[in-house]
Amino acid sequence: MAAGGVPPMIDLTARLVGSWLEARDETTDGLMVFRSSPHVFPRSRGAWGLVFHAGGRLEEIRTGRNDRASVAEARWVLLSESAVMVTFPASARRPYLLHIVSCKADRLVVRRIAVEPQP
Repeated sequence: MAAGGVPPMIDLTARLVGSWLEARDETTDGLMVFRSSPHVFPRSRGAWGLVFHAGGRLEEIRTGRNDRASVAEARWVLLSESAVMVTFPASARRPYLLHIVSCKADRLVVRRIAVEPQP
């Protein structure tokens, strides 16, 4: 049990829900660092973000070199205390696994792992 008697997976789900933007200046060695919405970022191009919604909906946001954002609709499922599966049911995009290294109120650290689609 997590602090306060909350089961760890429920606690993690509550912490994940919200908007996260990649902190590219903190991302190293295959670990991606995301910061929650109120964080102030230095100006940069090619930002990547995730918006976890309760109920399993996910928006994957990518900003290109022209600063225009594209949003891919996805689904997320918490598989364990340290793994989130992201799938794209409405497209041919490949799913991926987010191995959660840490998740705090303002900082999410993950390792993105490609997953072979099931036949």
